[in-house]
Amino acid sequence: GWDSEWRNCSAQMSKDAYCGEADAAEVALARRAYLASVAFVDEQIGLVLGEVKKLGLWEKTFVLYTSDHGDMQMDHYMWRKVWPYE
Repeated sequence: GWDSEWRNCSAQMSKDAYCGEADAAEVALARRAYLASVAFVDEQIGLVLGEVKKLGLWEKTFVLYTSDHGDMQMDHYMWRKVWPYE
């Protein structure tokens, strides 16, 4: 597929690798850490929204939540934010 060029990239195996094959245990750990950070942010947003409701300000509040394309998490052999896929 189109992602085959990323499988054996020049940065592979370096501490700052952004693409290439990776050890399954490292991928699993990185994904768990990423999901934990997303869960933490989600929980904090919930606390803020709960406080807005508790203060009776919900009906006067406009909430706009934005996000970027996130981290590749080894999809298509890529780490970090090297390619705005989809």
